[in-house]
Amino acid sequence: RDFRDDAEVENAFNDPAAHFFILRRYCIENYLLEPQAVFEQLRLWAGDDFQITSTTEMEQALLTLCRRLGTMMAANWVLHEAGSEHFSEGHDLSSRESFLEETAKRLAVSVEEATTLVAAKEKLIEASLTNLNAAYARTNGKHLFHHVLAGNCTPIKPGLRKHHVRGLLTNSV
Repeated sequence: RDFRDDAEVENAFNDPAAHFFILRRYCIENYLLEPQAVFEQLRLWAGDDFQITSTTEMEQALLTLCRRLGTMMAANWVLHEAGSEHFSEGHDLSSRESFLEETAKRLAVSVEEATTLVAAKEKLIEASLTNLNAAYARTNGKHLFHHVLAGNCTPIKPGLRKHHVRGLLTNSV
């Protein structure tokens, strides 16, 4: 899906002559990150360290994390349109300013110009963050998955690997 708009996605699904379709969610990982499956797997892996007590809380935690990823997603959108390299998973989400400064550097523009560009995309993304299903259309699942594991499996138990958890979620969904 990348940064395609909803109309383009729906047209691809509804066109009987289309030879491909565009996923409704941003990344394949978002199809694995269903609250019930994530809740059950993290509850097993994190054990007593896991603070979330229900699927509803898990859904809210995932939506909150999607919101925290908003600036990164907006910056990646701007970088995508400019043909520049995106931010990879694992970036610290606490500093909007660091995303803006790095975006400005990658685009070779002023921080003010980068701020204007990113803010316009943030506004578009923010409108999609009302519920988890809509958020999954605008949030990179790889980034989300990384932060879900980092935030809920710290310290990560021996043997816990991203590909293993993906496999468990695939079996759960």
